[in-house]
Amino acid sequence: MKILGLVQKRRKERYLQNFNNLLKKPTRAQCREALFLLGKISHAWQDYYGHAVALNRSGYLIDTNSVGTIDPSSSPANTDPNVVPSSYGSWIDGGQHGEIFIPEPGNRAPDSEWRYQESINYTAQQYEIELKKWNAVCLCLFKEWEKNA
Repeated sequence: MKILGLVQKRRKERYLQNFNNLLKKPTRAQCREALFLLGKISHAWQDYYGHAVALNRSGYLIDTNSVGTIDPSSSPANTDPNVVPSSYGSWIDGGQHGEIFIPEPGNRAPDSEWRYQESINYTAQQYEIELKKWNAVCLCLFKEWEKNA
């Protein structure tokens, strides 16, 4: 289970790396692709809070009827090793929202209100950072395109 969490964390890191690579000398198509990737990344940031489940030290669910809580010092970028992040899926497809035997947290998590607010806060903070990068190199490409359209 912990390995699946690590795989998903690396997938989010790869999306962000690809986003940054597209912005090095972008074309309009690469700017669009970067926005698409930002959408995928933001979904993963939000899902971390919406779908993460706590594990015991052996890497198994603490209790199949409980999803546990997320350590407030963790985030999608700094994942608690005892929490399986959002898109844990299966070995085959990497899935979005968990395997059939793992309960989804939803509103059952004891910290569901905190998760909801933190999802909003974290995603907003990250969007501010990443959209500044995008605007710096891509906004003028789109303004020029609109002018000529």
